[in-house]
Amino acid sequence: MVSHIFPRHTHDELPTASGGEGCFIFDQAGKKYLDASGAAAVSCLGHSHPKIISALHKQLDVLAYAHTSFLPLNLQRDWRLHLLITLLVI
Repeated sequence: MVSHIFPRHTHDELPTASGGEGCFIFDQAGKKYLDASGAAAVSCLGHSHPKIISALHKQLDVLAYAHTSFLPLNLQRDWRLHLLITLLVI
């Protein structure tokens, strides 16, 4: 079965996402698309929410990346709970 929604060929030049706001993404030409494939993060948080961006910048200033294997299990659980509470407040 051929799908016109998600073509399986490369004959067409596909758009490149260049930004997003709320539940929409925009291509380089400014065309707006509903992001129906971004999973739970888009439906819950959206793209480019100013409070989320601010929180990410603050975290990057402290520590950009740490794999969870560096944390004991009790700290992983506490961190996840803290993150969940923080996101619910936003």
